[in-house]
Amino acid sequence: MHRAAHVELVEVLGERHPRTLFAAAELGMSLAASGDAMEAQALLASTLAAQTEVLGIERPDTRRTAEALAALRAQGDGITAITNNGEQTPYTSHG
Repeated sequence: MHRAAHVELVEVLGERHPRTLFAAAELGMSLAASGDAMEAQALLASTLAAQTEVLGIERPDTRRTAEALAALRAQGDGITAITNNGEQTPYTSHG
């Protein structure tokens, strides 16, 4: 569901539109929650870079993406990952 919404927004609004960036972050968090850590980390990292450029580092969406990426990167230390609805869940690797 998140992937389809993201693809449609890219086609309609472009990759760097704020709504598209929000959808990309949601997709990244959804991927992390479903156990696809590698794809989630890559998407969250590229989304964070674009959000920082387009929106600025102080925007709540940018900070949320940064926090989700940091939690995902720290998963090896037993830190929890943030899911797409903002809740925290123990991260488990499926690979």
